[in-house]
Order: sequence, then structure tokens, then C-alpha cells
Amino acid sequence: MTNLHATVTAYKGHLVLELLAKQSIPNEVATSLDNPGNIGQVIMNSAERLGVSAEARELLAQVKPGHDSIGDVDWFQSGSLDVFGWIGGPYAIKKPSECEAARGFKLRASVDIPNEPAQGAKDAIDEMTS
Repeated sequence: MTNLHATVTAYKGHLVLELLAKQSIPNEVATSLDNPGNIGQVIMNSAERLGVSAEARELLAQVKPGHDSIGDVDWFQSGSLDVFGWIGGPYAIKKPSECEAARGFKLRASVDIPNEPAQGAKDAIDEMTS
């Protein structure tokens, strides 16, 4: 799993999105860390570069597509590659019932990972839900 550039896990009904890459890599990841004009994070070739837990996949399936070409989360095909992205910083917490996907959003290929959200994300969600 050393090729992963981001992970999506779940905790208490929230999606935990974490960018692992520390900078943009051409044709692999585009991040706001070194491109402040970017409004989010984009992972190209999600089949090899994005880890998603089974629990997070279930929550992603609950996110409703909107009418716009951009959303809080997006998963689309570009050429032969699946591309995943989200609006926000390198670490994001999103509740499926409170966010909207891009109109073409659908679940696509990713790397299966264990559902192990970062402790900081769990602490933040515990604080938000208490």
C-alpha cells in the first residue's frame, strides 16, 4: 500500500478523507498543499492510489449526486482511469447526509483497506457528535 496517495475511512457515520501525499505528483495527485489555488484534492488512478475501507464505501454510496459538475466529493472516469477528489483541505470530515457529490459521481475502483481512521479525526467527530 505504499503507492496510496489518500485514504477514505469511516467513523460514527462520517467519512474521513486523508491525503497521504505531501505534494502534487504529475498524473497521480493534485493537492492544495503546493497549489493554493486548488479548492481540493484529486487522486488520479484510484484503483491503485486511493484506499477505501468497506465502511467508507457504504457511506460514499449514501452521498447523493447533485446537478453540478463539481461536488463535495467526486469519483469519475477520465480516459481509462478512475479519479477521486474532494473539496477541502488535505484532511476532511464529511457527513454523507450533509454533502453533495458531483452529478457524475459513482463508486469506482479503489484499494481495499482496513477501516482505521486517524485518532485526530475520531477525536474531532466525537467532539462534533457529543
